[in-house]
Amino acid sequence: MTPEKEVEEECKRIHGGARDALIFVNRSGMATFYRPDGKPYHVHYGLTGAGSSDLIIPKRELITVEMVGTHIARFCAVELKAPKGKTEKKRFEKQSNFITQIVSLGGYGGFARSALDLERIVWPERFC
Repeated sequence: MTPEKEVEEECKRIHGGARDALIFVNRSGMATFYRPDGKPYHVHYGLTGAGSSDLIIPKRELITVEMVGTHIARFCAVELKAPKGKTEKKRFEKQSNFITQIVSLGGYGGFARSALDLERIVWPERFC
């Protein structure tokens, strides 16, 4: 198991049962299927192409009184990294750009090297 996969498993084990959020592991890539005539058929999958985060987390939050007291799902984008790993510069820039876009729209986003990092990104109110 890769160090990044170990971080993913730790995050799912510790936070997978959260009552106010769902954790989706976002696998993006391409699968190739072959038709009966032998020609390839490519299927792209995942949230987006390069740069979308490893964990996609809609988080339920209480809206303030000014917003009628209902609940919403806040989009959370978490990119997992191995505890001491490095990421190729171009890939890191795409991942950072995706997270910046999510945060600029009111979501939560960041890079996590542990379950504690994930908690700080998705549940910042626990650290106030």
